[in-house]
Amino acid sequence: MRPRTARRLGVHALAALALLWAPSSRAGPADGVLSFGIYDVPGFHEVSPGGAVSGRAIAVLARLAAGASLEPRFRALPRARIVPALLGGEIDISLIGEGSQGDAPLIGLGRALRLSVVAIARKGLPLAAADDLRGLRVGARRATSVQRFAPAVRDEDLVEINDFTQSVRLLARGRVDALVTTCQGVEAAAKAEGIARDVLGAFLPLGSLEVHGYAAPGLAGSAKLRRLAAAFATFDWSPLAQASSWCEESRSSTGLDARAARRAPALDG
Repeated sequence: MRPRTARRLGVHALAALALLWAPSSRAGPADGVLSFGIYDVPGFHEVSPGGAVSGRAIAVLARLAAGASLEPRFRALPRARIVPALLGGEIDISLIGEGSQGDAPLIGLGRALRLSVVAIARKGLPLAAADDLRGLRVGARRATSVQRFAPAVRDEDLVEINDFTQSVRLLARGRVDALVTTCQGVEAAAKAEGIARDVLGAFLPLGSLEVHGYAAPGLAGSAKLRRLAAAFATFDWSPLAQASSWCEESRSSTGLDARAARRAPALDG
């Protein structure tokens, strides 16, 4: 082999190695980091207009990461971006309502929380049964929630509203006739907006929504997933259970009701 050709091959080999070891702009979270996808849910975790995350759930999730010997990182995302971000490996884990992942091949970690699902009517409208929602303009965060809990609502009458605060405003102003929502979230949003309970109409319990932890499929077979799954399985989620003075209480996966959660030690921060 000629010296010049050998030198050329050596340069190309070094360039290939450099590309191999260079950090990718699409790289996911590091091995020692547990990246949570956070979306706005009043009363649990909130996202400011600038993207900062806050709320009592943040301290609880940080404890979960510590139990897995991982460093917590929180990434604020729109609710609609959570599942794609998990599929793309941009985040490691998120807590979402069971069934809202659709057919996405996420790794289920188990249940963390159970929330009360209610229909709330505009003041003055009768609401004694789910069939009373027929023909009304009904707001909800996801169409799947309405299809599951209030099948009497027609597709053309459904108004998808991704923001709890906006949904309460629209109901209080009569822009929608009813909401299908989780009671804890809508109560927290209404109180933050200064909207009193008596401004809204009748509340009708529809059932409960289980909130599960889902991990990115790219973690399959990894040490990080094994540590996360072990921590999740033994974690005490009761501090996330939230009493609602407007609806029945939520229950954690431990079976403790929200009264027991209030007796638990206060969360840091």
